[in-house]
Amino acid sequence: MTAGFVLSGMSSGWSEARPGRLIHSLAQGKRANPLIVLDELCKSGGDKRYSTLDPLHQLLEKDTAAVFVNEALEISTNCSHIFWIATANRLDALPNSIISRFTILDIKPPTHEEMKNVLKSIYQKIRRNHKWGERFTEELSPSVTEKIIESNLEPRVIQRQLISAAGSAALRNRGQSVGQHVILADNFTIPENNKKTRMGYL
Repeated sequence: MTAGFVLSGMSSGWSEARPGRLIHSLAQGKRANPLIVLDELCKSGGDKRYSTLDPLHQLLEKDTAAVFVNEALEISTNCSHIFWIATANRLDALPNSIISRFTILDIKPPTHEEMKNVLKSIYQKIRRNHKWGERFTEELSPSVTEKIIESNLEPRVIQRQLISAAGSAALRNRGQSVGQHVILADNFTIPENNKKTRMGYL
């Protein structure tokens, strides 16, 4: 979001007034108790005059959420049954008044063994989502797996670099008759200044 009215609605005095995503979700979803996830809340921003966090001060308190007034509709709506979850990379980027309204869960980075499963899932997704995927072995070799885990890269970066590594492996075998391509450790490159960010969840 770049402004609070994206969530809470814009006053009917404006020509582009609309109810906002919150009321729209309640109306379209036909549920009074939906689960709403605010992903990477620490990155919300925009014009300080229209703070993206201001509506949450009311919506995250059960008593005030029960009489939440949408500016576009100018009527009270009971939003007290909504379940809110937010994720954040940095808690210090959020005001204490917002943090205090959540139960904080600090999610630790995956262990070495857990990361093997994460990596396996990423690789299988790549093979499944690309037509050329079936031309590669079903599993990554232990040496590639260990190199990727030790690189401490974020999953999205791992996926990008694995696709690039697949291209390198295919080029290595260009002009040769091979059954399935094998990604080698040398095919996987680690971008400089690209370290895994520890995720914190509210």
